[in-house]
Amino acid sequence: LNPIHEGTNGVLAIDLVTRKAKHGWGLTPLFEAVEADARRAITSAPDIAAALLSGLSVIRQCVEKTSATQCDPDLALAFASPIALMIGDMAASWMWLAQVSALSRRTDRFSRGKRAAAAYMVHHIWAKSLALAPAIIAAAAPHNTIDEFSL
Repeated sequence: LNPIHEGTNGVLAIDLVTRKAKHGWGLTPLFEAVEADARRAITSAPDIAAALLSGLSVIRQCVEKTSATQCDPDLALAFASPIALMIGDMAASWMWLAQVSALSRRTDRFSRGKRAAAAYMVHHIWAKSLALAPAIIAAAAPHNTIDEFSL
């Protein structure tokens, strides 16, 4: 997803984590659809489907961490943009899974190219957006590590 002019991406990311992802309810239908498609594709596109299931598990943990009622509201805000990026990359990876699944057993050049592009999306681009997940799950946001009075 391309950044939108004048900080709208940040505003939408904050809305995502503070309202739409609260307790995971707003994202549950999306997560369930992604999981169902990945499970169906485990034989036709095993590497893409397995990566999607693994990454989805990580995203669920991040959303649970930042949307729990006892969560520091600043934590959700600190990680709003990375979570939005993860979910956007998950959606793109899901679309690539659908394309690869539709190829069935085709081995022509076009199909090989589609599979390579899907693998690149899942294993490189989405993997990079998932890199902050351990910090989110550990609640290791910069906002709670700097003493504002020592500045």
